[in-house]
Amino acid sequence: MPVALVVDDDMLNRITVNHMLSKAGYSVHLAAEGLEALALLNDGLELDVVLTDIEMPVMNGRLLLSALRQRDSQKHLPVIALTAHSPSMESATPLAEGFDALVEKPIEKAELLETLSRVLSKKGCTCG
Repeated sequence: MPVALVVDDDMLNRITVNHMLSKAGYSVHLAAEGLEALALLNDGLELDVVLTDIEMPVMNGRLLLSALRQRDSQKHLPVIALTAHSPSMESATPLAEGFDALVEKPIEKAELLETLSRVLSKKGCTCG
């Protein structure tokens, strides 16, 4: 069973993505912002993928990505950006910043699951 961490400051978004992934057979953990996500990892949570909102208070998705890439144990962990902004509206696109993929909000279940499948297979995940 693949293990995912969903990081989003909007509780409804966390609940929605949790429901989509749980129904698809994922084990899902939730965090409201980047520091909470890092605390879960510091407590020993082992993941296959992180899905993170980009714009959040305290520690946003870009800072979370940077922190993960600096850790030996998580530097190759796939990180998918969840954003309500079109990539053309952003000064630097999430993919150019090092995210493995991008899913635009509102999140469509089929797109989310296809993106996860592609990212996990590209990273050689034998989870599931």
